[in-house]
Amino acid sequence: MMKDLNKNFATAIKDLVWLLDRGYPKKSSIELVGNRYGLSREERLMLYRGVFETETCIMRRRKKVSAHDVQKAGELYIDCYNLIITLRSYLLGRPVFRGLDGYVRDTAGVYGNLSYDNMVSRILSVITESLEALFGVSGKKTSAKKANNKEVNDKGVLVQFYLDAPVSRSGDLALDINKVQVREPLILKAVLSRNPDLEMLEMHDNSGGIIVSSDTVVIDRAKRIFDFAEWIISHRFKGEVFDLIRCYEECN
Repeated sequence: MMKDLNKNFATAIKDLVWLLDRGYPKKSSIELVGNRYGLSREERLMLYRGVFETETCIMRRRKKVSAHDVQKAGELYIDCYNLIITLRSYLLGRPVFRGLDGYVRDTAGVYGNLSYDNMVSRILSVITESLEALFGVSGKKTSAKKANNKEVNDKGVLVQFYLDAPVSRSGDLALDINKVQVREPLILKAVLSRNPDLEMLEMHDNSGGIIVSSDTVVIDRAKRIFDFAEWIISHRFKGEVFDLIRCYEECN
């Protein structure tokens, strides 16, 4: 799909930033530039999910932390469905891109109709194996259920997956996460919540751990964000994503 982008897509990004920086409403601004340049639905979704006013982009980029920062952290809070949807889109060959604020996203965006299928199981394995690689762990394997009975000390790394309880089969996914065996000192824990964003942010505020999410609402309220989807695509799959930043800069 990225090879077939509208030839005026970069100009559309530039025009949209100009409008947003001057306070024009985003929805009507995307409609304006989309109609002007004949953008497709997916191209408009990329603008909606990846283009923001300059001040917002600067603020969000400052919150983005490196893998090295994560490796020094004692706790990591993962916006589970947000991460799964992005990786699923990448594996299915659907548009995945880096927004102007520096975070990797897809054009799916919502997870209300996500099916807990073999691909989701595969992605869960990819995520847990990537966590081991990220932290460079080599200890013995420990299940989350066993680890949760132990006190988390300074040597342990607690990774909590936050899931939206009303989503179909969230309970099954939480159970499977808690069954995963990972190498010490990693400790995995699934958290089912009716308001996972709020609960995750409260833990983040109280403990100083790092959040994994590309959700703009979460990013704007958080202090430190790690783009784990970007890390997995780059390190696990040796892949690249379409970069709206580069596209915008080349147009200026």
